[in-house]
Amino acid sequence: MMLLTNVDKNPIIILEMYLTRWKVEESIRFLKQEYNLEDVRVRSYAGLKNTVSLLLAVFYFLILNGDALKIRKLIR
Repeated sequence: MMLLTNVDKNPIIILEMYLTRWKVEESIRFLKQEYNLEDVRVRSYAGLKNTVSLLLAVFYFLILNGDALKIRKLIR
């Protein structure tokens, strides 16, 4: 992969920032595809925000729990 930028900061920091953004985009894409998020029907915008917030909270919890399980396996 080649990343072009016009920022004068450390290239490693720029690469880490880009990869973090890429992970976020992939996570959102995964949620939309796996949970059919675009097919959710609610009566109000507030209902949609609450549904998406709940789904993101569950997804975040699963990610944290998955990392904890990986760490436990490494320690044993």
